[in-house]
Amino acid sequence: MFWFFLSLAILTDFLLLFFAKKFYLTGEKLFFILTILFSSTLGIIFCKLLEFRSLAIANILWAALSIIFGVLAGILFFSEKITSIQMIGILLVISGIFLIEFFTKS
Repeated sequence: MFWFFLSLAILTDFLLLFFAKKFYLTGEKLFFILTILFSSTLGIIFCKLLEFRSLAIANILWAALSIIFGVLAGILFFSEKITSIQMIGILLVISGIFLIEFFTKS
């Protein structure tokens, strides 16, 4: 169940970032309202995550995966570019996720 709620949190965070960027670019109030809605929903989902993992592990995994999917959203939907140094940083984040998930005692 942890991975279900983590995936749901990542999807919600992805939509939150998408609508926040759309609000920034267009100024449309609907995008602002959706940003607030998804932000509130994310808080509820994160609280549910804490039933399955400690705060430290849940927060690290959520933050790391949010970075990866946030970068992907920027590239795919807003034509943002990343540098080779930033790509190395993303690979380090992915390595960190692997180390945390596979070498942490439950």
